[in-house]
Amino acid sequence: FDSPTGSGDTARTSLTAALPTDPSSMDPIRSGALVVLSVFFHTHDQLVKIAADGTLEPKLATEWTANDDLTQWEFTLTPGVTASNGEAIDADDVVFTYETILGDPSGENYAYLSSLDSVEAVDATTVRFTLKQPFSAFPRNTSLISIVPADTYQDMGADAYAREPIGSGPYVFDSITTGVSYDLKRNDDYWGPAPAIEEISLQPVSSTESRANGVLSGSLDVAQIGPTQVASVQAAPSAQTFSAASNGVVFLGVNST
Repeated sequence: FDSPTGSGDTARTSLTAALPTDPSSMDPIRSGALVVLSVFFHTHDQLVKIAADGTLEPKLATEWTANDDLTQWEFTLTPGVTASNGEAIDADDVVFTYETILGDPSGENYAYLSSLDSVEAVDATTVRFTLKQPFSAFPRNTSLISIVPADTYQDMGADAYAREPIGSGPYVFDSITTGVSYDLKRNDDYWGPAPAIEEISLQPVSSTESRANGVLSGSLDVAQIGPTQVASVQAAPSAQTFSAASNGVVFLGVNST
């Protein structure tokens, strides 16, 4: 990170942040790679979110409960949520999103739902998920699925939607230049608390060295850097480094057969 304030004590109203790779698609149905989730977390709602300490917090859902054998989960949704184009977001939109993902085993999101057998709308603010087998961690997987407004998505079609995505998150897409920048602006009609930052430009920068240099030069405000760049960034008076435990799991699996 470079300095979080502008001139004097005036807080920034815009940020430029690096993405480590260029997202493959801006369609939440078809794309679920980590880099594109960094964008969708700003522009779309997921049922829950994973906090920095690893706990689950409400997002579109206010609460969730399971039956005794953990094969069925019910999520209660926040009422009155709308996408940035005014379309209501309710249980039917959640069902459409999940069923469409389940209908395409080749999609990037399909693996996140490997335990899911079916999903149904109990009423406008209640969604029931039925699993193939007990799975206590299922709510964590819902943090990876971004809900689309079903009518808008179907009217536009997947390809057009990917060019001009519409969600219910705290930011909306201002412009998309593939390979260059994904520019977001604050959603003034967002149903939740308004974010402090008004504009965010997310720019693909694949080289860790280029990301570090971008922070040092001021062309980037926020970037992930590699271990070999930490010392040089820490030595610069205009930048700060931060580290935190990841909620991901990295492992080596050996096929013994």
